Amino acid sequence: MAHQSNVNPNTVQRAYRVMEQEGTAHTLKGRGTFIREDYDMIRRFKNEMAEKALKAFVLEVEALGYNKEEIPSLIRDYLRNQ
Repeated sequence: MAHQSNVNPNTVQRAYRVMEQEGTAHTLKGRGTFIREDYDMIRRFKNEMAEKALKAFVLEVEALGYNKEEIPSLIRDYLRNQ
C-alpha cells in the first residue's frame, strides 16, 4: 500500500491504526486489514465530509462577496452548465 501510494510505510500503518480506533477497519492476524461494510457508518462519514466541503465552499464564496441568498443560484447555474 505504501509503495502504491508513494508514502512512508509508517504513514500507512498509522492510518490503519486510526481506522481501527474509529471502527472503520478491522485486522485479521495473518490475513490483513479490511474496511468494514457498515453502510450507515459510510453514509455518516460521507455526510460529514460533504458538510466540511460545503462549509469551505460557502466561506470561500462569501469571501468573494456573495451572500447566503446568492449562493444557491450559483450552485444551480453551475450544475445546469455541467
